Amino acid sequence: DLLGDASASIVVERGASIATTLGGSIDFTAPDRIFVDGALSARAGEIDLHLVDVGDDVGFRQQGIWLGDGASLVATGGDRVVLNAEGLRTGEVLPGGTVSLQADRGYVIETGRITMHDSGPALLADERVKAAYLGI
Repeated sequence: DLLGDASASIVVERGASIATTLGGSIDFTAPDRIFVDGALSARAGEIDLHLVDVGDDVGFRQQGIWLGDGASLVATGGDRVVLNAEGLRTGEVLPGGTVSLQADRGYVIETGRITMHDSGPALLADERVKAAYLGI
């Protein structure tokens, strides 16, 4: 079981749920592994999963951000409704938030096999990655 790995830095198991208040943020930063198979929700906020490079090549092959098939990362828009001085409801509609998966170095995996590996900036500059995953 991929997500049963207790040695991961951060684990959100299947069925677990983490939610913020409107405009809040979820920020997971780890040096080796982040496993998410549950739900993360930050309405009109931010979800940031960041794998940092600690300069240790020993564990490089095991570094990664893993999203299981039960993972859900949601940063939809939201509404803020308040009563004004006259007792009428007023409010604003907030735009959708952001979801960011960032690895200072890592792998691109297609159908369970490693197809490319390099530093994070190098992968972002690769034309194949831009076309296939970034829509650029």
